[in-house]
Amino acid sequence: MNAIAIRDGRLFEMTLKAAVIYDDFDFATRAAALLERVAIRVREAMKWDVKPWRLDVLKQSSLAEAAVAEAADADLIVFALSKAPSPPAELTAWLEKWEAHRQIEDTAVMVLSPDERDAATPLWHELKQFAGRHGLAFLSKP
Repeated sequence: MNAIAIRDGRLFEMTLKAAVIYDDFDFATRAAALLERVAIRVREAMKWDVKPWRLDVLKQSSLAEAAVAEAADADLIVFALSKAPSPPAELTAWLEKWEAHRQIEDTAVMVLSPDERDAATPLWHELKQFAGRHGLAFLSKP
């Protein structure tokens, strides 16, 4: 988490970093908008630094490594996956690499689903189990 004190001392601005793994651009945009709404509702000044990564780029090792490096200091990893009912191999491999390079102890994992029934998918269960195994907060919103 990055915090910046404003000169007059009255305002404290907090910037939280989020990595968004997505498979549909519109759904990723909705995820970013959700984070902005959360920031607006917080009484203290806060903002999000959102870094989106399309799921299929994780198939390319150099891009997957870049995503790991970019997300290593993220406060939140958001999975906005509307087309993947189960975790693809590249996502599972990426998660393990990210966990090995993670710099923020209290990172949270958020799974956004376009439908309430998606909480029963193998993807949702696998990400919840991953969070539990690694002591990460798990957030989910259909």
